[in-house]
Amino acid sequence: MIAYDGRETADKALQQVIDGGLLHGLHCHLVSIKNNEEDLEEKFINAQYKLTSMGFKVSASFLEGNIFDSLMQYKEQNNVELIVMGAFGHSKLRQFFVGSNTIKMLENSDVPVVILK
Repeated sequence: MIAYDGRETADKALQQVIDGGLLHGLHCHLVSIKNNEEDLEEKFINAQYKLTSMGFKVSASFLEGNIFDSLMQYKEQNNVELIVMGAFGHSKLRQFFVGSNTIKMLENSDVPVVILK
């Protein structure tokens, strides 16, 4: 599962998955949770197109709700065995006061989580 939030780190992570070759041939779940990122839906559709045009079999889901809870629920419902995310999307100060979805995923996931920067 690629957790895609439309930010620059997510685009870089997506490109690393495409270029890396390691995950080629695997079924890819591209998942995005509606957030305040400008043009997220359009970016999500472009990400899906990039993956399919490079030969990935993609299940794409654009969801609403709490980011951490929605990703974990999707993981459980779809038997996801690997999660790929871009590195932290917010400032260190915001992470200190509000927390980080990336850290929550790392701390609570029972499957490997790959963080790409």
